[in-house]
Amino acid sequence: MLIPGEIRPLGQFVPEVGGKIIRFADYRYNPEAKPIWNLPGKFILAKDLEKEKKKESEKPTKPDDTKKPN
Repeated sequence: MLIPGEIRPLGQFVPEVGGKIIRFADYRYNPEAKPIWNLPGKFILAKDLEKEKKKESEKPTKPDDTKKPN
């Protein structure tokens, strides 16, 4: 479900009073559409997908903190 509202400067989501709630499947993205606050996600244009995948694969990985020394 998508709930209209705004993100405040400190990150709180404030729903729009009386705003129309819609299913995500009914949302149609276009550059003029209302933004979706789906952090940490983002929309990527199909033409930029391969470039974005390459950029993500080149990011350094975080060390595995679950392994403890003996």
